[in-house]
This record gives sequence, C-alpha cells and structure tokens, in this order.
Amino acid sequence: MRSSTIACAAAFLALGGAPTHAQVFHSAAGDIAVDTVAKGLDHPWALAFLPDGRMLVTERPGRLRIVSRDGKPVMVVGTPGGSRIITAVLQTMINAIDYDMNAQEAVDMPRFHQQWLPDLTNLENFALSPDTRKILEGKGHKFGPPQPANHLAIIIIGAPSLTGKPVGNNRFYGANDPRRNTGLAGGY
Repeated sequence: MRSSTIACAAAFLALGGAPTHAQVFHSAAGDIAVDTVAKGLDHPWALAFLPDGRMLVTERPGRLRIVSRDGKPVMVVGTPGGSRIITAVLQTMINAIDYDMNAQEAVDMPRFHQQWLPDLTNLENFALSPDTRKILEGKGHKFGPPQPANHLAIIIIGAPSLTGKPVGNNRFYGANDPRRNTGLAGGY
C-alpha cells in the first residue's frame, strides 16, 4: 500500500498539483489515498519517508527539498555529477538517516552506481564485501570500476548526527567529500 501511495503522490507532483485534501481512489488492490505533499517543484524525482513522518523530495537536476510538518530542515545534501547525483545523495542520506552516521562518516562511506544502461554497476573499493560481490556475480550482475568522483557536501543541522545532541553552541555540522578534496561545506 505504501509504494502505491508513493507512486501516486509522485505522479500528482509530476502533474504540478493535486487536491488540497487527500483524495481516495478505490481499486481491487485496496484504497489509495493521494495528497499534495509539495508544490512548485520543477522535476520531482523521488520521495523518501523519514522515521518521524517527514518527507524528503528530490528533484531530477539534483536539488533536494526537505518537506516537514514544522518546516524546519535537518539536513542539506548536494553534489554536481550528472547521472550520479541521485545515487551519491541518496546513499549519503541513507547513511545519515538509517545508520545514524555523523556528516563526515556519511560522506566518506564507499558508494556504488548503477543506471540501467550500460548493464554494469560501478563500485568504489569496499562498497561490497567480497562474499556479497561473489553471490551477486553468480546471479549475473556485472561490476566495473568506480566512475569519476562526485564532489558531495552535507550539512546536518542541530547536532553532529540526526539523533545526536548539540555540541556547545554549534548549530551546523558540515562535511566535504574527500574524493576530490576540494570545496567546503558551510552553514550560517
């Protein structure tokens, strides 16, 4: 049911709007409620639900929008990089949200990238354990070397990690991608 809701919400976002109150559609699979979660997006791409009920909405050109009930952002992530933007941003967000990593840990973790064509998954060193790679190769997956590095930056707002406690009067905790060793993540 949740995936149906996400797909319908994404479809309504792509159409540029929906009713202001949830609409319920009845189908053989069950009832599907659709509501507007954000307006003014140029190219909605994906939705992700945070444990506290807020939503992250990404746009295809790599912009990230955080939608929350109280309107307060907790994390900002971005990178240039063409087709790898979504992969790098999503994997960094998963590291921070699901694995409670601080900003630098989330950015530093090895990444992989797959974009359907070519039928090849690019892996950074240590992105998969050797036994996992062997199992996947046995199922027909093909792996290649990493693509050129993204330059990702992240700022977690309020504490070093999403469930952490503030350190002194610090409010912004930024991290810069070590893969290119250029740039700066900063907040003010």
